[in-house]
Amino acid sequence: MHTFKIEKGKIKNALEHSKGEFAVSLINDDFYKKGEPIEHPVVINYAKKLGILERKGKKWIYGGEVFKKLDEVLLYMYHNPEDFENMKQDVLKAFSPDKLIEGVTDD
Repeated sequence: MHTFKIEKGKIKNALEHSKGEFAVSLINDDFYKKGEPIEHPVVINYAKKLGILERKGKKWIYGGEVFKKLDEVLLYMYHNPEDFENMKQDVLKAFSPDKLIEGVTDD
């Protein structure tokens, strides 16, 4: 996993310093080609932090599906691209400028 820091943002009134992370596939496998960004673990991590992927006791819940371990969530998302895309969109919506900077106008 690689991390990066944004030193200067181009969005007016945005957070000055933000962090992000990404991973890149080093080999060809069933889900990614060499050099492609690996999104699944990153999206699942943010879904956890945002409460999109909920923890209830020792189980994880997303979209009515129940998982015993995070590894099961990861495998499920690899094999169910539509559900993964929905989770990714939910995470992106949580980071939209409207959600991050409520009440800020261009006045």
